[in-house]
Amino acid sequence: MLQQKNGSPCELWNDGKKIAELQSGTHQTVSIPSNAEEIIIKGYDIQKLDCNNNQLTALNASGCTRLQVLYCSRNKLTTLNVNGCTSLQWLDCNNNKLSAEVLKKLFEDFPERKWNYGIKREQPQKRGNI
Repeated sequence: MLQQKNGSPCELWNDGKKIAELQSGTHQTVSIPSNAEEIIIKGYDIQKLDCNNNQLTALNASGCTRLQVLYCSRNKLTTLNVNGCTSLQWLDCNNNKLSAEVLKKLFEDFPERKWNYGIKREQPQKRGNI
């Protein structure tokens, strides 16, 4: 799902050709060529992008300054670029193939934001009466 502030549609491009127009606020299934190496989303004021459960290997959302929520879990991402996403408040990128280096950069770039990386942390054991 893609959501824009002004409700206008976004365009989806592959190999220099427009392959779809995505209406803001709707769930749409778009067939992407199996040999697609790069998908470009053109739109202004994108606030939310949900591309969960696909086969994406790279996602470049750099410069989407109004993007607040990004769901890209359950893909095959090895790279994720959210550089310049100054409004980003929620990122769900669990169940991908992101390296420790990529995750470290995300943590460093956005230390006080809400992330769901799919990292399991040990919960402290409570002992005695508290």
